[in-house]
Amino acid sequence: MLSVMLEKGLVRRDDSIRPQTFFATVTRRRAQKNPVSKLVMKVFDGSATSLAMQALSGSRPTQEDLREIRQLLDELEGRS
Repeated sequence: MLSVMLEKGLVRRDDSIRPQTFFATVTRRRAQKNPVSKLVMKVFDGSATSLAMQALSGSRPTQEDLREIRQLLDELEGRS
């Protein structure tokens, strides 16, 4: 898996030490954005709302999850 990530530029490898050490080159958020965008386009016909509704209906979100979702919605609406 690290080889694939290396090829995609998501990690870099330090060969000067043993064992080899890998370092992230992008944030988790940036690394997740492209696959999620592709998923939305292919599976949900471009509807992020459908993805969110499906994700939330699949299991009961925790109170912390709901707080984070509300915070994101407030930010998107320009309330914070």
